[in-house]
Parts: sequence; C-alpha cells; structure tokens
Amino acid sequence: MINMLNLIRKEVPTLSVEDSVPKAINLMHTHSIKQIPVVDLDNKYGGMIYYKDFININFQSTSKIKHFLSNDAHILKLTDDLQLCINYIINTGKTGLPVVDNKKFVGLVIDKDLVLNVELDNLKVNDIMSSPIVIDENSTLDNALSLMRKNNVSRLPVVNNNHFTIGVISLLDILKIFSIHNEKGSPGSVLVKDLVRTGLTIESGSIIKNNLDKFKNSDELIVVSNNKPVGIITSKDILETSLPKKTDSIIYTANFDDEGIRNEIIQKMEKFVKKTEGILNDTQSVVIYFEKHKSLCSIRTRLITKTQVIHTHSDDYDPLRAFKSVLEKLERQITELHSKKVENKFKDKNYSADEEI
Repeated sequence: MINMLNLIRKEVPTLSVEDSVPKAINLMHTHSIKQIPVVDLDNKYGGMIYYKDFININFQSTSKIKHFLSNDAHILKLTDDLQLCINYIINTGKTGLPVVDNKKFVGLVIDKDLVLNVELDNLKVNDIMSSPIVIDENSTLDNALSLMRKNNVSRLPVVNNNHFTIGVISLLDILKIFSIHNEKGSPGSVLVKDLVRTGLTIESGSIIKNNLDKFKNSDELIVVSNNKPVGIITSKDILETSLPKKTDSIIYTANFDDEGIRNEIIQKMEKFVKKTEGILNDTQSVVIYFEKHKSLCSIRTRLITKTQVIHTHSDDYDPLRAFKSVLEKLERQITELHSKKVENKFKDKNYSADEEI
C-alpha cells in the first residue's frame, strides 16, 4: 500500500486572509498549482483559494482573498490511503485537497501527483481523451476566455493556420495577465500567440502508462496525429479510470450540495444510459460534475464507453434545466457518432465489394 506521506506536497505556498487576489494568482502561476491554502500565524488551517473562483469576477489589485475563501474542500487526514484521496478529488471536483492534522496545515495532495500511482494496464490515450476545444494563435485573450467559459474548460490547445499544434494556453495563464494589467486597461486584446506556452504532446494510440511521467511537469497532454490535435487528457481523466466499481450504479457525481437535485439527476442519467444501450458500445461509467458561480449553475458530464469519451456541459440558473440541456447535447453527439459509424461501415462494405469485383 502506498504511504500517504509520500503523496503529500509539503513545500507549498500559503496565504493569509489579508493577502491580495493578484498575489494569490501570481503564486499559483509560479508554482503551477491551482489552489493555495490559507493559514494563520500559527499555521492553523483556515480554508482554500481556488483559481476558478476568480474567473467571473472583476478584481482589483487591492481585492482581498478573504472574500473568496472556500471552506467546502474535503480535508484529508494522514491516515487516508491512495484510493480515498482519488475518490475525494473526483467527488469534490477539486484539483487538490488539503491535509490537516490537529487543525494544522500539513500539505496538499494534488491530482497530477496521484496519477503517477494509478494502475492503468495497457489503456490507450484514445480510450479516455476528450475532443479538444482549440483556438487559433491569432485570437485574442478575450476570445480564449470566452471559449473556456462557453465550454467549461480550463485550457485550450493552440493551433496555427495549418491547424498544427504549437502549444497550449490555460485559464491560469490568462488570469496571470489580467491580474498584472487590471489597472492599466483590459489586456483582452493581447493575442494568444503572445502568451502561448509549449504544451506536452502524446501520439494518438500511445499507451498511457508509458507517458505518465509527463504529468510531473504538465497539467494536460495534447493528443496529436500528424501534429494536429485530436484529443486532450488531464490528470482527472486518468483518475476517473480508477474509480471503484459500483454494483448499484455506474453514475458518479461530484460537488453537489443539494441531495434532492443530485438524486434526481442520477435517476435521469440512468434512464438516459438505458435509452442509449443499443447505440453506444458498453457505457462503463458517467461522471457528473457540478459547479456554482454565484447563482449560475454549471454541469459537466463525461460519459465513458469502451471505445470513447463523450464530454458535454451546460450552464443555467436552474440546475435541472442545465442538466436537461446536457442530456440533449449528449443525445445529439451520440446520434452523430452513430451516424458516422454506420456511414463508415457502409463505405467499408462497398470498398470490399469493389475489391471482389
């Protein structure tokens, strides 16, 4: 069994409640982390600051983090094992969780560190990747941020005029620029190519376990074919493969605070999965993530089959309306995928007939 102590990052930056938002963003960017614990002078744990808390606000250089402090993160104990850590990361929808002992902050457990300890057998990148939402290098940061919000993603592969992959841009990269320029006018007109960073790529068809070390220095892997992006994999995508097999349901949910809404959504998804049994190739699991930005609800779903991952999301002020939209989008995607599959089979059949002739 893996020792919990080996999973904890102890040398991590911390903040006090009086620190500023720009300071928090700068520390996250410098240390390549998406969350920072808040402690007092005695190292007593007081909550977490997550980078996504800043996406929909207009903060100033004097804005204090105490107004964005989150206490809803699950607190890990030194006795928690690897599987428990993974379960909590998935179920809370967070990228990292604090470890606290006797009310004192000990360190962080982060998703991309857990990935290095997951058993994956010969799973290929194509089995769990999501279709990439890409952006052209000549687009502006405003366009990039809008695209991220629209699709509820936190990074975009960047392509040139030939649609070749040249790098990646993340929400944290954009927040860093906005925090620097927030008193000098909007930096939204800055071009993506001026901010793009080198992204780590992996060839389509590759075995994931042979490439896990890449997550030591990256939050994502861009799946490419002929240098063109065909998919994207995050550490959380990999962790989803190690969720414990349930006997009662294949539906997993994360971060729901209303048990009634959560149960209703699970029931609706179970009916949907049953409805699509004849079309999809063996649905193995469905993970439904819930997020709330002020009064706006966001629901993101990953439907995982033996051969593909179907990802969609929707926003609404009513979570049930948002989920209804998610199901409608899923149904359209599944129908399109099934139509393409039938079309390809028809082409292959005709091709074989032509060869015989």
